[in-house]
Amino acid sequence: MTYFLAGPGGFEPSTIGLGEIARTDIKIDWDGFKKFVYGSYMEKTAYDYWRYAKQYGHLLIRRDLSPLKTLSNRKRLHVLKALAALSKFLGLHREFRYLREAYGIKWSSGDTDQVIIKRLLKRNNEGELQNWIREVKERIPQISCFVDLIAATGLRYVEALNAYNLIVSLARESRLGDYYEDSILKHYEYPEIFIRKTKKVFISIVPDYVVMEISKSESLTHDTIKKKMQRRGIKFRFSDLREYWASKMVRYLKQPEIDFLMGHISANVFMMNYFNPMLIADLKKRTLQGIRKILR
Repeated sequence: MTYFLAGPGGFEPSTIGLGEIARTDIKIDWDGFKKFVYGSYMEKTAYDYWRYAKQYGHLLIRRDLSPLKTLSNRKRLHVLKALAALSKFLGLHREFRYLREAYGIKWSSGDTDQVIIKRLLKRNNEGELQNWIREVKERIPQISCFVDLIAATGLRYVEALNAYNLIVSLARESRLGDYYEDSILKHYEYPEIFIRKTKKVFISIVPDYVVMEISKSESLTHDTIKKKMQRRGIKFRFSDLREYWASKMVRYLKQPEIDFLMGHISANVFMMNYFNPMLIADLKKRTLQGIRKILR
């Protein structure tokens, strides 16, 4: 079966058997797409996908990805991810994959070497990050417990914010035991918040005193944290704190265990290999040792 591909030289016949897709009359249900991404991804990721898809979605409909070649490596990667999500929503994902390959556009941001160098520099500047932690906790005591939570768990910023607010709200309802039990935050009990298609985390191991301090605090929002830090001229370095956690935990945990706690594995791997009281007990013991060292 033949279809027509909108390439750099116009529409050209192709015979790869994907069906006739040379259509310019596709109408995108943007409200439906917005519901799709916000229901499938973390809020920040969903917003980025929605924003870039609105801006570049016409390229997918026209079957012309050549404008992406003029973008910076990092922006092109963001746009590709947004178009991939849009293609899944429209049922055009096979066509999108073929287009990407036809135009020779790769997923890589193209700056792998620079990323590695930056990570090495971050590890060499451990004292600088520790000073940042102290500054945040001293100058913005309202988010001190939030900093402790990320330092103790290595959670992504958004996941940590969701966990923090869930602890606060459940504590007020005297239902904290539904989420926190025996030093474990049971994220899997709230899959709509913590288990998404691309970003997921199942449990976090946290000392009791950290959770108890959070339970006595007020809820936080991203805007509140951002504004407090901007007013004081403090950089937003929570992603560095996550990397710091991983670099310290290698002394106490194996790499698969670090991946598990950081949310880098699938639900099937979790259920088959980690949802076992015996394994969790040993993992918890070693993790708490590392956390005590970090928080000290």
